[in-house]
Amino acid sequence: MGEYKSRVSKLLQDLINNKDSQMISNITYFLETKNFLSANILFEYEFILMHHGAMIYNHDLLIEIELILKTDLFLKLAEDAKNKFRKRYPTMQKLYKHHEEIVAYKLQALEDETMKLKIKCFQENQWLYDSVQYKYEYFIMTIGIIVYGCGGHLKGL
Repeated sequence: MGEYKSRVSKLLQDLINNKDSQMISNITYFLETKNFLSANILFEYEFILMHHGAMIYNHDLLIEIELILKTDLFLKLAEDAKNKFRKRYPTMQKLYKHHEEIVAYKLQALEDETMKLKIKCFQENQWLYDSVQYKYEYFIMTIGIIVYGCGGHLKGL
């Protein structure tokens, strides 16, 4: 829960520091109408970016868990703690796969070729999210991390 609050706090601070009132208005509208909860055709781009954010988050967690499993510290843990890490890994893999399938399906169904190309660029070059010209995409992707990543959408998987 601490990570969730920390990410939300950072997102809000980043939005406050951003001086682009039109972008903030667009994000506010997107969130207030709860378009991120379904695949609304008007917000396909945002929907895909949010799930891509969740993929990035889960991928990073999988790498962290893999590294922990290979350390001497892991060997010194109590068996209960070891089992907790071992059980978390397949769950995170499943969650990553879930978001990967959503992104692949929505990307395939996307008719706007320019949008499709842009999303593929983000998939292949995640550093683009850090670029000033893609601040909107950064915020939407970060909201995806918060809602679908550390927000814990494991139900039904």
